[in-house]
Amino acid sequence: MENLSQHEYRSTMPQVVIAPVLNRIDYAMSKLSPKHSEILILIDVRDFSYEATAILLEIPVKDMRERLARARHNFQRLMKLKA
Repeated sequence: MENLSQHEYRSTMPQVVIAPVLNRIDYAMSKLSPKHSEILILIDVRDFSYEATAILLEIPVKDMRERLARARHNFQRLMKLKA
């Protein structure tokens, strides 16, 4: 691809490819507990640090990491179910 920004490249991808993936993500996120979806959004979407996330959620970093691991595991499991 000639000098296309990442955003421009994504916008040229056919909806046929993107729509099923987005549907699976929506499905998986809707099935997660609020605590798990919240932590995934903060860490993996909004790019918060572990420390900032723990402070925001008012939990120890160790507990936040355990919750994140469970959330990622459940998200991956749900993504496979919808495949």
